[in-house]
Amino acid sequence: MYMNLNEFLENNIPGYKLLDVLYNNDDIIVDYYDVDAEDLPKNNAPSDLILDKETVIKALKTKNIKMSEFDKILNKYGWYMSKVKDDYIHILKLNNMDNGYYDDENKALNGLYLHITSVKPSIILNQGLKALASTDDELDKTNTMKRGIIYPNKRVYLWKLEDICSVKKGSEDIGKILAKSIKTLFDEIDARHYGNYVYLAQLPGGLKTHFDNEYGEFLPARYITQNVPPSYLRFVGTVEQISTIIEYSEFTRLREIFGV
Repeated sequence: MYMNLNEFLENNIPGYKLLDVLYNNDDIIVDYYDVDAEDLPKNNAPSDLILDKETVIKALKTKNIKMSEFDKILNKYGWYMSKVKDDYIHILKLNNMDNGYYDDENKALNGLYLHITSVKPSIILNQGLKALASTDDELDKTNTMKRGIIYPNKRVYLWKLEDICSVKKGSEDIGKILAKSIKTLFDEIDARHYGNYVYLAQLPGGLKTHFDNEYGEFLPARYITQNVPPSYLRFVGTVEQISTIIEYSEFTRLREIFGV
């Protein structure tokens, strides 16, 4: 099965320009909201903006525009609503590409990604990973969200291993470095939150992934907007199994499981 490598075009405009466009073209007055919340990413305005929710709602009401319609306006300029909280709206760049400038074929984990899910191997290894959309039917009803985050396009979420474990092929320390890196990743993202089954995806070199700014700049979160066929996937174990192997420093076994 061949993976379609076509990606959508980037059409982002800078954050400061987006605010200007909204005001001048649609008379939607939005204020930048300075918030220090733990659940926001650690990166800054180039890829995310925080808007004052009260100001936005007032502006939308005068124009008879629903929150979902406001999101579609943002989409036209390469942005989308990610979170709608009590007092702020978090918007992100829609097409923030990872151009792979540091990808290195001589690195042991080049092109390898983890996917953690509650879906069993009997399904994933037969059907592959399906890109899924995210919607929230409460958004227009109450101007709030019942979901944690939303996004407008279909996605498969992945964790880029070369980001957390940059080691050359043939290195004697691959197992040890890989173990430390995966443990750190599991702890940082609370791996069981995503599910208990861990899959290794080998993506073609020509496929560019997207940064997920919701996770901030220090985590290797990526997504693609297409399905991943079973031929690109391998089940490597449960979160508990991998964690136990790491706990007991079984580095050779870990390398065998990951094929490095």
